[in-house]
Amino acid sequence: MDGPCEFANKKSPCMVNGKCIRCFPKKFHGATIVDQDGFLVYRRRNDGRTVMKNGIELDNRFVVPYNPQLLLKYKTHLNMEWCNQSTSIKYLFKYINKGSDCITASLRNQDEIKQYLDCRYVSPPEVCWKIFAFPMHACSPVVERLYFHLENQQHVYWTDDQQIESMFTTWMHSNKICSYGRDLTYHQYISRFVYVARKRCWQPRKQGNTISRLIWVSPSAGELFYHRMMLSTAKGAQSYSDIRTINGVGTTHYLRKLFVKLLFMNTMDRPEYVWQQTWQWMADDITFNHRKQDEQKTIVDTIMRVVNPQLAAIYFLYGYGGTGKTFVWTTLSSGIRSNGGIVCTVALSGIASLLLPGGRTTHSKFAIPVPATQNSTCNIHQDSELAELLKVTKLIVWVEAPMCHKFAFEALDKSLKDIMQNNLPFGGKIIVFGGDFRQILPIVPKELKQFSDWLLDIGDGKIGQHNDGFLEITIPDEFRIKNYDDPIHAIVEATYPSLIDNYSDTNYLQKRAVLASKKEIVDKINDYVLSLVPNNEKEYCSADSIPNHKLKLKVGTPIMLIRNLDQTDGLCNGTRLIITKLGSNVIEAEVIIGPNIGNRTYIPRINMSPSESPWPFKLIRRQFSFIVSYAMTINKVKSKDGLHILIHDNEGNPKHITTNVVYDEVFANL
Repeated sequence: MDGPCEFANKKSPCMVNGKCIRCFPKKFHGATIVDQDGFLVYRRRNDGRTVMKNGIELDNRFVVPYNPQLLLKYKTHLNMEWCNQSTSIKYLFKYINKGSDCITASLRNQDEIKQYLDCRYVSPPEVCWKIFAFPMHACSPVVERLYFHLENQQHVYWTDDQQIESMFTTWMHSNKICSYGRDLTYHQYISRFVYVARKRCWQPRKQGNTISRLIWVSPSAGELFYHRMMLSTAKGAQSYSDIRTINGVGTTHYLRKLFVKLLFMNTMDRPEYVWQQTWQWMADDITFNHRKQDEQKTIVDTIMRVVNPQLAAIYFLYGYGGTGKTFVWTTLSSGIRSNGGIVCTVALSGIASLLLPGGRTTHSKFAIPVPATQNSTCNIHQDSELAELLKVTKLIVWVEAPMCHKFAFEALDKSLKDIMQNNLPFGGKIIVFGGDFRQILPIVPKELKQFSDWLLDIGDGKIGQHNDGFLEITIPDEFRIKNYDDPIHAIVEATYPSLIDNYSDTNYLQKRAVLASKKEIVDKINDYVLSLVPNNEKEYCSADSIPNHKLKLKVGTPIMLIRNLDQTDGLCNGTRLIITKLGSNVIEAEVIIGPNIGNRTYIPRINMSPSESPWPFKLIRRQFSFIVSYAMTINKVKSKDGLHILIHDNEGNPKHITTNVVYDEVFANL
């Protein structure tokens, strides 16, 4: 049996560029045939028989051609193939008919005069240097590599009369017995001390100047990588606990101990006030260590009970933002993949798919047409690699399901029924849908509970006074912008204070944006803010003169992608970047949100066309796939921190009431 390889084991040694070099697994065939290139394609029955190899089921597609008589005679595996053409036979016998090996030799006279003329010239200064036996090379200053390791994970080699200590542990021991170097970090320590390998100890330096460098550690090394980062700041560490402690902060429960001591000593006049102001910091490690709540565990266990026997099931996981849905997706994916299973994790938007392990957008993974119609099916062929992958997939996780059109679900349902040859919903596959019908973004940790409840109550339609079927909501005064003459100037001044001094600051821009409900207002705000930036402006015009015909940009302008460019690098629809260079046909930008923050990329013009066109022809435009994002058309808010709301009527007069439209029947049965 070959492998397993391909979709069963992507890390097999025979895998090159994602393909098996021996073209396994083969396809099922009812009879032996000769293909168009003259090679034989053997009969491989799809009779359902399988064998286990390395914990993975293999069928007839993985059987290597063999001859029973030769296996019995030579007692070893022989790969047998039937030669169908004379060219194949010629190829097999050409090596034994090539003749004996040959060599070409030549004879030359030894020319001493030519050797003397060709010799290297040595100048008088070099001759004198060699006569005086001065050193020919040197390294100044001396550079020494410093090794380190996690606690009790050092590699040591010693004889019976040697101590079991490493360079790193002796450094911490030296800090205990000598205060001379406690103001130095590990890599600075060698400037005053010398490590004596024979005695495995550090001794004060008497002469010379040596610099040191910590060995490189890959970020994938986990704790060792972060351990190296802490060594660059920890001074005079005498234990591993000292390395993890910065400015007295390092243990997990010292704040709680302090609070309990103050309660016992009765030294606080208002302990309930202190608790309300500090409980978030005292509970940080508790929420981390116990983040897998009982409800999450029940959900994971319920789904895993049907995954292992592969029972057809469909689930929908509903919850507010910040309730731990992403943790459930991660736990399910890690648990199944650790046992060799395959999980497909998809989301509607590219930004959401980046939060999932191995996530992809729904349309790119399942080849769902855009736009999807009532008769649409996924562009997945029966014998394609994607079809084979879906056949062995144990779980499909579909996030942001409430945002998808029903035709997308129907397209996948019809395709899976055809691929799996099963009339059960989604071909009998186990699918977990998830999402929040309110589409509220995750609530920022450490925010006041009142603000979180206020957002959720607005989404449920519980706040406000009824007015002709609508709800009128009063905006709290702490969020409202009250006094202004120009509404655009007022909202920009509140959102981007000191813009002239921070217009190119990444940290400043990634935390701010103006949210408006109409694109016309967004364009006005973007043009206004762009006019305040002092950098030189560059104008990009389209060739068709169709609006928007002109795109004005400056270095330092924040932009937002409106197309998926490269999901592996985090360049998805909704990713925010800041422009660093402006070229004629390409733009350099730096990612300012997401897991790939800080990465720089080049954005070219691409061909774009609307998914739904009112015209009988397909309109294609070549333009940049982003928009300026000082202001955006988004109706979501994550936190009250820095939140400013400006509401006015058609005459521009300030208001403190807005209308909220909620369809209660959507949430009636949730």
